[in-house]
Amino acid sequence: MDKTILKISKEILIEIEKTIGGYPDRETGGILGMQNEIITQFAFDAGIGVERNSYVPDTGFLNRELSEWILGDITFNGLIHSHACNRELSREDLVYADQILQANGTDYINMFLWILSTETLLAYRVTRFGVFVCEIQYV
Repeated sequence: MDKTILKISKEILIEIEKTIGGYPDRETGGILGMQNEIITQFAFDAGIGVERNSYVPDTGFLNRELSEWILGDITFNGLIHSHACNRELSREDLVYADQILQANGTDYINMFLWILSTETLLAYRVTRFGVFVCEIQYV
């Protein structure tokens, strides 16, 4: 399988750095949206938990954001959250991804990780058949 390329605007990367990167003491996250095959939208979510190594999304807030995106012709592209230094999706991340796949009947979900210790963005595509590393291109 060829590596999937995900295009993200440089402005969104800066926004991720400022928001998610601004919480070095705990995991936070959000959702990413795209137009014309480029990730152009980011909704930051501080989450509803305060544990250092766990991001619990505020699904009410995120669902409201998604509803607004639909009106603006923005397509949901994936989830993002931070890890202190672990560059792999956790078991909990994969369980959550599987729940989303089952609930929505989709073939895949993109999961992005912001690594706090290195200020690095990583992307994975989670399918029913496995987890695949994606290439990120900044535009």
